[in-house]
Amino acid sequence: MTTGVVQEWWDGIAKVRAAIDELPFILGLGDGTLDRDAFLWFLAQDALYLRAFARALSEASRLAPTTDEAEFWEYCAKDANAGELELHESWLGAGTTFDAAPNLTTRAYTRHLDAAAATGSYLELIAALLPCFWIYYDVGVRLLARSFVGHPYASWLDTYSDPSFEALNSRAVAVVSERAGEASDAERDLMKAAFDASARHELEFFAAPLKH
Repeated sequence: MTTGVVQEWWDGIAKVRAAIDELPFILGLGDGTLDRDAFLWFLAQDALYLRAFARALSEASRLAPTTDEAEFWEYCAKDANAGELELHESWLGAGTTFDAAPNLTTRAYTRHLDAAAATGSYLELIAALLPCFWIYYDVGVRLLARSFVGHPYASWLDTYSDPSFEALNSRAVAVVSERAGEASDAERDLMKAAFDASARHELEFFAAPLKH
């Protein structure tokens, strides 16, 4: 999908990605044996996360140095608020989607994104945003191969392996790759730290439903 420094970041979180693959939540999501209450709990927390994610995307749009990138991040913000949340509302109900209280894992991840947005650094922020695109697509496309007729969580598998989500992920990877390639060493170090932290938050987020 990409080469260069961002591919090195992706390769550098191989252990984190492998740990995600081995989580009981992910294994159960893939084969359909996941407890329904755990899935609903996850979606309720994910809805709260997506609201913060959309805010961070909008801030990336505001900070973007080009119109093209600004329009892309704003489109992603709207997709998070509308497209992805349609899945959550279909399970949780439109009137109760945001009723849950955020748990410690959700708070930690959203505060990480808020902090990245608060730096005023476009580069750091988009690096922090990228794992949510990339890891969700990576997980979704591989779990889709395990889907079957009547799979209880097919709607989740379909959402995050859909070609439209693949296109958003590919574009996000491309934007961050280009900007990382142009960044100074110091800026690139900050980008990598933000990317790595988000990846670790993704692992904790997927682990949380069966720990709470």
